[in-house]
Amino acid sequence: MQRYQYTPLKPAGSSIRLLRIEHSPNSNYNDPLTCSIFHSSINDTVFEALSYVWGDVKQTVNLSIDGFTIPITHNLDTALRSLRPLQTEEEPWILWVDAICIDQTNVEERGQQVQLMWDIYSHAVAVTVWLGPEEGDSQMAMTGFAFRETHRRLEERKTEPPTAGVEELLRRPWFRRVWVLQEVAAAKELYIACGDIAIRGEDFYSEINGIVGFYGSFTKMMRLYRPVLEFMNPNSPIFQAGTMPLSLLIEMFRSWEATDPRDKVYALLGLSSDARNANNPSLRPDYTLSQSQIAQKVIEFAL
Repeated sequence: MQRYQYTPLKPAGSSIRLLRIEHSPNSNYNDPLTCSIFHSSINDTVFEALSYVWGDVKQTVNLSIDGFTIPITHNLDTALRSLRPLQTEEEPWILWVDAICIDQTNVEERGQQVQLMWDIYSHAVAVTVWLGPEEGDSQMAMTGFAFRETHRRLEERKTEPPTAGVEELLRRPWFRRVWVLQEVAAAKELYIACGDIAIRGEDFYSEINGIVGFYGSFTKMMRLYRPVLEFMNPNSPIFQAGTMPLSLLIEMFRSWEATDPRDKVYALLGLSSDARNANNPSLRPDYTLSQSQIAQKVIEFAL
């Protein structure tokens, strides 16, 4: 099949593409993914959004879109196949996912769509975090979280909270990607999925927090992942979007990872107190600029 050719989006406003995935509650993992793409305004369609790690961009499979193909990474293919059976309605699954809904070959469009990222994730009815397939004791940990096992044991004070698989979950690449901070912070409703289990973000946070509070051995690890976990807690007094300037955020998250180094700035714009709605066009995402040019613009903005 031929490569899918993107139809240009409207150059301004809130125009986005959405992925429509046909399915039924009886869909199996290996059933073909039947998909189409359509244009919409952010406000005109009910959709969900996916937060995930691209994975190795050199290892791809072809996704069929309207009789054409788009190459996607193995991790994204696994995510779509794993999450599809969790959809309870028979209507098509409407999803925004960056690798498919943005024409990655169009530098100008990438900048325009990245500018809308906060709006996309905040308007989605739900954001699902894909941590990856089941590995090691991950299913044991996620099952325990789903049944609030840590919360129950801490209340009963009879047995210690289970820790099997918890460290493995927290060491997954998703927890170190700079983009996930904004994606989680913007979410109205958040779900954390691993393998075939998905739980509410608040429950995931509560279970992890309970384990960290009980076992001192988790404290050092928690310092690394505290920001993104706190964004899962709507009542967190520690991290809230729009409370810190861009310059401070860049300093705080300089060690967090991004495939494109320029995203270490662009991924933080929506979280900042001073650059989210800035009228300064120099801070709008622009992938024609080099790292040094972006750094200079950030310095000028901060002065």
